Amino acid sequence: MEGREKRALHFLIFVAYLVVSPSPSAGLIRLAGYGATRCSGRVEIYKSYYDYNSYHYRSSWGTVCDDGWDLKDAEVVCRELSCGIALEARWSPYFGQGTGTILRSNVDCSGSEISIDNCRYSSPVRYYCHHGRDAGVVCSVSNPEPTIFLYSNEVTWGQDISITCSVSDKFSGGTFILHKTSSSFSHTQPSSTSSVIFNLHNVNFDHDGLYQCQYMKTSRRFSSSSVRLTVRLQTPSISLTSPSAGLVWGPEGAEITRGYSFVLTCSINSTFSSGRFFLIFSDSNITDSKPAVNNSASFSFPVAEYEHQGNYSCVYEVTVSTRTFNSTATAPITVIIKFPWMLLVSSVVPVVLLLLLVLLVVLLVLRRRRQTQQAHIHTTVTLKNCNEEDDVSDEERIYMNVETLNTYRNFTKQTGRAKKEETDGKERKMEADEEQSSGDENDHVYVTQMFAGQTVDLYGEQEDIYQNI
Repeated sequence: MEGREKRALHFLIFVAYLVVSPSPSAGLIRLAGYGATRCSGRVEIYKSYYDYNSYHYRSSWGTVCDDGWDLKDAEVVCRELSCGIALEARWSPYFGQGTGTILRSNVDCSGSEISIDNCRYSSPVRYYCHHGRDAGVVCSVSNPEPTIFLYSNEVTWGQDISITCSVSDKFSGGTFILHKTSSSFSHTQPSSTSSVIFNLHNVNFDHDGLYQCQYMKTSRRFSSSSVRLTVRLQTPSISLTSPSAGLVWGPEGAEITRGYSFVLTCSINSTFSSGRFFLIFSDSNITDSKPAVNNSASFSFPVAEYEHQGNYSCVYEVTVSTRTFNSTATAPITVIIKFPWMLLVSSVVPVVLLLLLVLLVVLLVLRRRRQTQQAHIHTTVTLKNCNEEDDVSDEERIYMNVETLNTYRNFTKQTGRAKKEETDGKERKMEADEEQSSGDENDHVYVTQMFAGQTVDLYGEQEDIYQNI
């Protein structure tokens, strides 16, 4: 009886000690040894036990044998110490041999426990356990924070998309899970590195939604933030025509002559043919829409005006299962409205030609009149000159005849003397020329007679002129 009272008293003392004395380590566990840090080292447990030899309760730090020690066990230790997740479970005296009692062996944790005290273990300690087999852990200090990366947040229906999940490089190995929120879609892929790539082929509208990456190294899962993947329809095409031939393609875009008509056509190659096309005019708030007919729609502009100048693009919209999906906008077509110079020229040229023709006719008429007037003036002056010549011709003729007669008389006298001197000289020098000289005298006589006759005629004409006057 006395022994039982002693043991009861010792038990009460031990309970009081646990309540009053501070714990040597939070959770009665610590990491120690060579090179140990707050989150890596040899696992040591603070344990109170009853010493049957001395009949006293004792408390001391003891080690854990590494038989059956794995990453799940290490995970519980790291969680209990708030050191993130377990990166490694160490065997043998990696952090050096401990001292004291080996308190546990063959520890078996599921990985989800909050303390190593909740894990199963063997008791008493196996006979082969010694400090050369002390267990250790290496924790991450902080929890992993996986990230998700999309090469493009928008993808066209039917294309492929790659999604990358990753964690910090210190978390090598583990399992990545690509999960779509509000859906049963989930892809799992183990990795020996710190990242993994998920490839989604031939995406459709079922792939549209929010995605997140989950990382799991033991039993714990860590999730990334969510990103949205938008699945769009194929990009439609846009074309421009002008039925009235008022279109010219220039370096800056399509040049439409003002007043001419033009047509913008949107089309798409899609299995969803019951959609609508939206024509977007980027330089204003104008947006027109038409239902698709044979996967196309045409927007007509009967008369091009300056307010139609700007950039145009097409968007296709379709509704599938109460959800609306839009395509990306086409590359814009730039429309430039030009002044109708050719129309102006075509209307002005006939008028100019007519004016030139009228002017030419007027010039010809004026020229004809001028020529007629000049001819009349020339005729009048000629007649006047003729009358003036008739008035003075008789007197001039008398004066000219008198002068001519005097000149002829002087010439006759000089010629007679020269001939006489020449004849006398020839008679004295050469008698052989006498016959010839006499011939010359005869000629002289003939000439003299001829001039004398003419002189008489002149005098006669003068007398007639005087008589006429």
